Amino acid sequence: METVCNGHFLEKVYLSTIALDADVIINLPKLKTHSLCVLTGGVKNMYGTIPLGLRRKFHADYIRSYDFSQVLIDIFSAVRPQLTIMDGVIAMEGEGPAAGSLRKLGVILASQDTVAVDAVATKIIGLNPLDIHTTRYSDERGLGVGNSENIEVVGERIDDVAVPDFKPPSSAVNTLSRRVPQFLPRFILNQLSIKPSVIERRCSGCSECEKICPVGAISVSGKTAKIDYGICIQCMCCHEVCRFNAIVPRRSIAGRTIQFLTNILPNILRKLMAIAARGYR
Repeated sequence: METVCNGHFLEKVYLSTIALDADVIINLPKLKTHSLCVLTGGVKNMYGTIPLGLRRKFHADYIRSYDFSQVLIDIFSAVRPQLTIMDGVIAMEGEGPAAGSLRKLGVILASQDTVAVDAVATKIIGLNPLDIHTTRYSDERGLGVGNSENIEVVGERIDDVAVPDFKPPSSAVNTLSRRVPQFLPRFILNQLSIKPSVIERRCSGCSECEKICPVGAISVSGKTAKIDYGICIQCMCCHEVCRFNAIVPRRSIAGRTIQFLTNILPNILRKLMAIAARGYR
């Protein structure tokens, strides 16, 4: 059914009549990483209330992570659940949702505020909730509380269940790019982006990636998938649908080097400043 949402990008959207006719919606997301959005939480889970064709279309129309996140929030704003319960008993880390690794967290999060659930989950796995686009923009649009400092947590303390060594997906470049000086050339920032890469020995030639690609960037030849990076929009739909872990998100060698340096340089600078401070005493 076509529904008015008055969103950031979408003015109207087709939503499931089952969801629209329901007296109460209980949202049941799984705590797991996502190759495009970093985290699949309660807000993104409502993307499942629109038709499959629209899901493919929006991936093609809104290729940047922050634009696509605004579309997710537009949909969420039109069909907000009354209760969100996130299953984090067994979570997924790494390159989720298709090629991640299972991780036992042993937590269940529940709230009438879906955004707050996402924020607390993000805090538990060691990331800043406001670095997640869906959480930040939902908070800015008044659709929930995204700042963990403003959330009252009842039950276990976050520090007691936090997982400091939780492995984020490569798309955590969305948060990394905020720490990269803005004066750096666009080339360097582009190196930080991730692209789907085919591992030929794992590819079965099943063509599921070819069917799901919203822009037709994938073709299967000789039982191996080929990606045309000239038109690839890096939506990672191919990665999500691959059952054989044959398509994985990867960053260029230059990008991986930049990421490594960006992660270690602040610690080196802090140590140098501490040594210098001791020298002045």
